[in-house]
Amino acid sequence: MIDSRTGSGRGSQSGVVLLTVVLMIALLGVLVMQYSYLSRLDVMMAAGARDSTEAFFLAQAGINRAIRILQEDKLADGNDSGTPDADGGIRRAVSGRDEKNGYDSLDEEWAGPRSWTSMGRGEFIFKIVDEDRKFNINLLLEDGVEDVAAARLLAAGGSGKSEDRAPRGRPRSPEERAREREARERAREEAEELERAETRMERREDRDEIEIDEDSREFRSLELLLEQIRGLAASADGIDPFARRLFDTPAGTLDAIVDWFEDQRAAGPDEFERSGPIETIGELALLRGVTRDMLAGSPRREKIEEKEEDGGLELIDPWAPRPFLGLRGYLTVYGDGKVNINTAPREVLEVLLQDENDDQSSLADDIIAAREELPFGKIEDVNDDEYLRERVLARFLDKFKVSSEYFTILSEGRVGRETENGFEGTTARIRAVVQRQDNRIVICYWRVEE
Repeated sequence: MIDSRTGSGRGSQSGVVLLTVVLMIALLGVLVMQYSYLSRLDVMMAAGARDSTEAFFLAQAGINRAIRILQEDKLADGNDSGTPDADGGIRRAVSGRDEKNGYDSLDEEWAGPRSWTSMGRGEFIFKIVDEDRKFNINLLLEDGVEDVAAARLLAAGGSGKSEDRAPRGRPRSPEERAREREARERAREEAEELERAETRMERREDRDEIEIDEDSREFRSLELLLEQIRGLAASADGIDPFARRLFDTPAGTLDAIVDWFEDQRAAGPDEFERSGPIETIGELALLRGVTRDMLAGSPRREKIEEKEEDGGLELIDPWAPRPFLGLRGYLTVYGDGKVNINTAPREVLEVLLQDENDDQSSLADDIIAAREELPFGKIEDVNDDEYLRERVLARFLDKFKVSSEYFTILSEGRVGRETENGFEGTTARIRAVVQRQDNRIVICYWRVEE
């Protein structure tokens, strides 16, 4: 029985109500904090997804801009008044000059350095690298280059388009009729090329064994090039010493490449085994001892800042470790096997100029000096230099050309801001390999990289 005079019952009930109210307020506070956290998290995730999408499309804009530059360079090489059309092809006017007379060199716009281009909330930057300046690793196989080219042709297919056709119902001008004839001729040539590619791929499927001639000059050239790459890696900055030890002997790396030609495997839901040419240079990452730095390279290099009264001067320390281009900087799986003499690096020139009787590596310096003064417009222009004519033309010119067909485009888009600690934001990077044909650009490889 509750004592009505003391009111102890009411006091006890009031305490319980107060405690309940406090607990409910605390619970509501936790719920509000949790809701606020989840709301902020959703906003951050949405913003991250938005920035990632925007960065990806910025990187894609860089790819498109690079393709445009390559198209314009092709038109300039042919002295043609045509313009790129909406389908990525090149709509050409009838010209008396052959587009194939053009050359590609390192002093052209496509090879120049780039700066960040702002677009919307972000920016993009891209780089174009000539694939025809590198040594085609599929030369080790007798028909490796032709097989890969046939496979890519089948994958890309013919254009199948009759370009520049005049609308029906009105007379066609002589120029329009000429363009139609040219389009029909291109379609016929593409159909014949596709038929030859199909025949080659059928023959490739019938072959059981891969044969590599270790006495061939291509095998010797690759062996010498790997020796040079090993030396560059030994002095590079940022390369794992353990990886360098694994790469210590070019014979070991060359043996691994030969093994990969003969017995390629891929793990997946359905494991398969095949042998044949290397289809992408990224396959080298699966070779034993080849790390990411060995494949992609390491750009780092120490610098010394020397201050002057009128400003700062940044110098390269000659004793500091040098950057390393990686295997990707010297080897390729694209092209017809000939190297662009106007763009090839010194190491590739040296190995291609090797001779059984004497060392021709000094010619690389002479070729580089000559092309820096004036790029070779035609491969026969080597004849203009008496010294080069005597030492190069007869034995080596069949390995070189002056124009390029395949290019790697590396584009990066980013959304964010620059801070004292560097860039803070979202980035996306795309690597693409394109083939520049007479009337269009074909994408051979496309990868979104980390």
